[in-house]
Amino acid sequence: MRSYCETRFRRASRGNFAFTLIEIVLAIGLISFAIIGILGLFPVAMSAAHKSQEETHAALIARGIFAKIEAERQLDPTTRTIKTGTALTFDESGIATNSQVSGLSSGKAIYTAEITIQQNIPIAGLDQVEVDVKSATDTYPFVTLFHTN
Repeated sequence: MRSYCETRFRRASRGNFAFTLIEIVLAIGLISFAIIGILGLFPVAMSAAHKSQEETHAALIARGIFAKIEAERQLDPTTRTIKTGTALTFDESGIATNSQVSGLSSGKAIYTAEITIQQNIPIAGLDQVEVDVKSATDTYPFVTLFHTN
């Protein structure tokens, strides 16, 4: 009786080499397992991308508010349109939906920014400005210091 290896070698040498049904089933099973694993990563990647986009919009919103406060302080330190307790709303692109920051937008409000200004904090001559940008799922706090004029 010939062994399995001898039979395979003889078939291969005659040009009649073929895969067995078991080999094909194992290969398909292995490929299916790998594809299912890869497809399982897509929801995680989409969630991470959405979270990253939300954080980026929040940072840009806070940066715009800080720039507006800085510009107001340089032009006329006595009049300020953005004060403690001011709440601003922004659409999904981070564009203001009211006239307090950059004009009107037709989008619905997705982000809300609440501003808190504490004078002479942490030392005299500095104002601490905190902007809390809130989305439907998270709150992103941003803090900076401005010299008082």
